[in-house]
Amino acid sequence: MHHGYTGEDSQSLLAWYHAQPNSRWFETTGVNKSEASGSAYFSPIFDGDFFPKPFDILQKEAPKMDVLVTVNEHEGLGFLMLYPNRTSDLEIVSDVFGPDIVRHPEEVQKKIYEFYMEGVDQNDKKTVELKMINFISDSWFNHGALETVRQSTGAGNNAYLGSFDYYNMDSKDPYASWFPFRAANHNSELKYMLGEGMGKFEPVEEEYKVIDLMGRLVTNFAKYGNPNTPDGPQLWEKYNLSKPLAYFKIDYPKMDMKDNFQNGRLKIFDEINESGEKYQGILYSNELSS
Repeated sequence: MHHGYTGEDSQSLLAWYHAQPNSRWFETTGVNKSEASGSAYFSPIFDGDFFPKPFDILQKEAPKMDVLVTVNEHEGLGFLMLYPNRTSDLEIVSDVFGPDIVRHPEEVQKKIYEFYMEGVDQNDKKTVELKMINFISDSWFNHGALETVRQSTGAGNNAYLGSFDYYNMDSKDPYASWFPFRAANHNSELKYMLGEGMGKFEPVEEEYKVIDLMGRLVTNFAKYGNPNTPDGPQLWEKYNLSKPLAYFKIDYPKMDMKDNFQNGRLKIFDEINESGEKYQGILYSNELSS
């Protein structure tokens, strides 16, 4: 390993991680990332070593746990900035689906890109940009959220799926000028739960009501394993495999259940993952045929 780990088992690797100073994780010079998909240098590698069994097996063996998963309306809004020197938007897709993730990566990348660009005029730069934001949102965040509630429910856990779609145009958002448009994006909900998020939070009047709303949802879940008030209306329904795209839209003044999570776009990832090297046999206990 580039940073000096020389052991060969998970226990010694975990001990080695614990022994490192925080500054070590900023030392990325010399790391060869050319053969690894994704944009993060330090993250779990699903190679069958650190995690002793596929996730679906581990989840079934683990104690039952209530699960709440939320995303923001446009999770990928600010992440196009990570690709300032790209010569083609296809580079963003190839960064996610490389040969370590799927068989026939160029074929998969082309299929995904064409899926998102279907019917789009390539000269319409704003629409092209939105489609790539959708791709980043889906591949980095949304599919993982959906997969979490699906697998959790399948393992017998109570799970809740939501999307935080609230955005106040009068809000003092210090990063708004960086993005192509203003909408709920990565970490937008945190300031309504923690009092701070991306920059200093100075709420306008309506946002205090959203703070109260988010506080009730989170504390209810922490106390009862259910984001709804126990003796009140059960507006946020548990995830149900018979309604695979149902989710709770968190907005103000109205919140309600919807049945079109990400407008059905995530089906492309289910199709791709059927032959995904990491999803079948390592993440999940399905062996791929040669």
